[in-house]
Amino acid sequence: MGQQQLRIVVAEDEMIIALDMKRKLERLGHRVVSTVNSGAAAIAEAKKLQPDLLVMDIGLKGPIDGVRAVNAIWKEKRIPVVFVSAYSDESTLQEVAQLRPAGIVMKPVAEEDLLATVQSALAGNAPTSNPVGVGQPQEGL
Repeated sequence: MGQQQLRIVVAEDEMIIALDMKRKLERLGHRVVSTVNSGAAAIAEAKKLQPDLLVMDIGLKGPIDGVRAVNAIWKEKRIPVVFVSAYSDESTLQEVAQLRPAGIVMKPVAEEDLLATVQSALAGNAPTSNPVGVGQPQEGL
């Protein structure tokens, strides 16, 4: 399937989830160039490493959440982003959808969902309809 290997920065404050996503992305043939646990670190790594894709937890702990980090990064360069979330209120998901990310993947992250959103980012396509989870009730919340 001659797919391009992407250089990816993963921003996730839960180490087990970050390592799991790194493993899944590498199994899909991509290279995770950095794994960070804060919005400030994501901004710094994106500036320094110029990755092809960001995989960003919406709910990063600390003063800069995932949405704010992406907005800061996009002031310098519009790097495609896949947002990851365990849960979010409707207003946050709508705010994220307005950014037109490559996608939103809900936790726990299924490899198939990650593959689909990464392929969408690789193709340069923002979703034409609602990203996964936006405007749709989530079971178990």
